[in-house]
Parts: sequence; C-alpha cells; structure tokens
Amino acid sequence: MKEIKWTGAKGEALTTSVQYPPVEQTNTYIGISTVKVSKSEWDSWKSFKCAVDHQNEENSVKVEKKPSIPKIILLREPKGNNQILFCTVRDFLPKEISVKWTKNGKDENGTTNWDAQKNGKTYSTLSLLEVPNSDWNSEAVYSCEVSHRGKTYTRIASKVPITVTLKQPRAKEIFQNQQAQLECVITGQDKTTVEKSQITWKIDGRTQTSNTTESAMSDGNVTTKTSTLTQTFDDWLTVKKVQCSAEGEDVSPVTQEIIVQKDGTEPKITIYIPAEQKGEKIILMCLVSSKVKQDYYIAWTDGKENSNEDYTDGITFPPEKTENGYSVISLYTTTKTKWESNHMFHCTVRHAGSKEVFNSSVSRALDFLNATLSLSCVQGDPEDDFSSLWSTTSTFICLFMFSISYSVIFSLHQMKKN
Repeated sequence: MKEIKWTGAKGEALTTSVQYPPVEQTNTYIGISTVKVSKSEWDSWKSFKCAVDHQNEENSVKVEKKPSIPKIILLREPKGNNQILFCTVRDFLPKEISVKWTKNGKDENGTTNWDAQKNGKTYSTLSLLEVPNSDWNSEAVYSCEVSHRGKTYTRIASKVPITVTLKQPRAKEIFQNQQAQLECVITGQDKTTVEKSQITWKIDGRTQTSNTTESAMSDGNVTTKTSTLTQTFDDWLTVKKVQCSAEGEDVSPVTQEIIVQKDGTEPKITIYIPAEQKGEKIILMCLVSSKVKQDYYIAWTDGKENSNEDYTDGITFPPEKTENGYSVISLYTTTKTKWESNHMFHCTVRHAGSKEVFNSSVSRALDFLNATLSLSCVQGDPEDDFSSLWSTTSTFICLFMFSISYSVIFSLHQMKKN
C-alpha cells in the first residue's frame, strides 16, 4: 500500500501525520494513518482530506468537524396589551448565529436578543419580540429567521396559523369493531402550511409510527389534514395519555393531549325525552353521571339491544362538574315516525379502562312514559328550538335540573311494577 497523504483546506500537505504498517485481516489489508491538527484549526471549522493512491486510483475522504443543526421553538405568551413572542434556539454549533424577526415579510425592529451561551458541548440563545394586541389580532404573520452556517431556518407565528384538535375515540368503533380510533385534525387557511405539517403521535410518552393514516382536503379557504391512529380496544385499556403534535418547516410545534380519566365507578344512566315533541324529529338525551370524573364512551342502538351492526355515535359533550360529581350528556336524533311506532332505543356506555357495558333503554310504549315530566323551559318558539341541535341547549339544561325529580318518579314506578 502506498503512502496515505493528508492535506489541509487549501491543499497544503500536513506533515504531522503518522502512518502504521498495513494489517492483514481475512485476506485483505487495512492501512491506518493519523494526523494531529491544532484545536484552533479544528474549532475554526477547517476541513482536511485523507487520500491514498491504490492501483493507480486515488480514493479520498473529507474530514471536518460536524456542525450541530439548531433546534428552534417559537413560543407565545400574552402580557397585558401585548403578545410576547419567544424564539428559542438550542443545541447549535458553532457559536456564530444570527436571529431576526419579520412582520408580513418585512424586517421588524425592537427585538431583544441574547448572546449565545455554552450549554454542554453546544450553544443556545433566545430572541424576544413584543407585539401589540392590535397587530396580533389583525392576523399579521411574524417570522423568526435563524441563520447558521449559510442556512436559514424559519418559524412562523400568527393568531391562527394552524389549529390542532385531538378527538376522543369514537364510541361506535369501540362497541362495533373493538377498536379505539383517534383523530388528530389540523386546520388552517394556508394550504401549503397545513399539507406540509408533520403529525406526530405519542402514547404514554412513546412515539407511534404504525397503525396511522393521513388524509387532507380543502373546503373554500380552509384546508384540513387528518391523521387517524387505531389501536385494539385491549391495548387502549392500558393507555394513560395520548399526545398529538403538528410541526412544519415554518410552524412551531402545536400539541394537544388526552389524559384518560378512569376510575371504574359504575355510572348511573338515564334517558330523557323532550316534554314537547313537535316537528318530525325527536331528540333523546342520555345522561351518564357518577361521583368521580372519568371518560365514557357512549353509543346508541335503534332496535335490538347490544346489536353488533347498528351502533351509532351520538353527539357527546365533555364531562361537566355537578353538585354530586360529574355528568356527561349524549344526544341522539330519531324520527317521529320511529318514535310513534314504538321502537326501542338503547344508550350503551363503557367507562375508560374497563370492558364492562352498561345500558339504559327508552320507548314510547313503556309505561313510565306516562310519568314524563312536563317542562316549560323553552325560549321563543319551541318548534324552532328543536329543529336545530345547537338551539336545544337551554332545554337540556332544564332537563338536567329536573333529573332528580324524574329519577324519583321512575323509581316509584318500578316499585309499583314489582
């Protein structure tokens, strides 16, 4: 083997090299050469070349100190009449770096920058920009631009660059397919920003890369990207926390999480119907309550109880604190025709961390409907209220206020039947 040669960044020969005799290993030879350079040269990011001429063919490799790419996070904190934007830059090497801010593409003055500080083997720095609420509310776009070793990295902040919504598992999938299916939905007006955003899932701190699917769609000026994570229900029973994060080249991470609330206390389930059944739709309300806060998965069936084919998701609201504990409301809409033909409707409930199933049923034909509590708690035209799901809120609040009285009537009737 011929001599191994070392050269500097300008092609000059390095005379501090040492070459060792070749070593035979499995019918081949290994040549080793080392070179000493000063720490100042190494820290100045000079490059060096190791080359060898073997069988009239030169092979070489470039040796240089590897830079550490900066990690950039843009944070916001409201303060009185202003918004404070923090651009944190961490774990970069070498020390030389520049940070600037722009507003709608134009340079922004009045920033506060900190000198880069040594943090272990790398450096970190911070830049701050104070923004008036009037500018922030105008949906101006602010950018933190970091330049390091000839490359520029950008993070964007605006009032609504993207929103991230993490949805609870669909009850229908849990009951019908024995799966927990979670959706992480990114929404924004900039189509490119939304589509290029990367969605990351974590379950109990561990990143999930399998059993996920993604889709994107645009509707007018709004673009939506959805990532779906699917787990078996057996696996879901052990989960404590789920996190979904969206991050892009120009977007700082936005994270949502679900803390799975599970206690195992048996819930109380009661179904209510509107006192005044006007129009062609009947809205049923399933009230699930317990003394402790826990997550409930509520699905409806129309007809056969515990049918494996006919589970339907209602509209389920987040848990609410009550005087005696917590309650969850789920709404189900059916037709007046079905109601008057004496269909049986079932509210089926599971609480997090358990496979146990609870049910409550209602039908027009049941005797206890004769004791339906009449309420006069509708504002305006009752028919208009029940024609729109969102305008029924006041009625459901009143139903909840009278739930204790209703439960007493139901219990008395059951005692009479027995």
